[in-house]
Amino acid sequence: MSDEPVAVLLVGVGNVPRELVVAAEQILGPLQDVAAVCIEPTRTADAVYGRIRDQADALDQGGGVLIIADLCGSTLANAAYRISGERQDCEVLCGANLPMLMKLFTVDRRSLDAAELGELLADTGRRGINLCSEQHCGNAAVLRALAEGEES
Repeated sequence: MSDEPVAVLLVGVGNVPRELVVAAEQILGPLQDVAAVCIEPTRTADAVYGRIRDQADALDQGGGVLIIADLCGSTLANAAYRISGERQDCEVLCGANLPMLMKLFTVDRRSLDAAELGELLADTGRRGINLCSEQHCGNAAVLRALAEGEES
């Protein structure tokens, strides 16, 4: 384990990654070691890869990087997979959502590696998805999802 936290890089099309970070910060305050890369869909795969790689390198302070992509199988996710293949301290998580980012406020990213953080956020993200007709939505469901991850 490093003394530095795992850095988190959100990547996605348009302004979605930036707006997810803004929304989380509006709810809970500033996030440290978290950045967003917003890519226009017209970029080439090599340009996307270079931009994500450069941002991941700049963001990482020695604790590794978790890249959270908006959509599995996208050009962005594929570029992130390529980067994770080049770096042992990098993991990729697809399907970014707000509960994942909110979890970053309650977890000690110095005590986890990128893969462990990715697993925790994926679990939190899944628990944050609820069908309201099943009466699992609302503030209580979000708080439950965030708290359950702390028990593990």
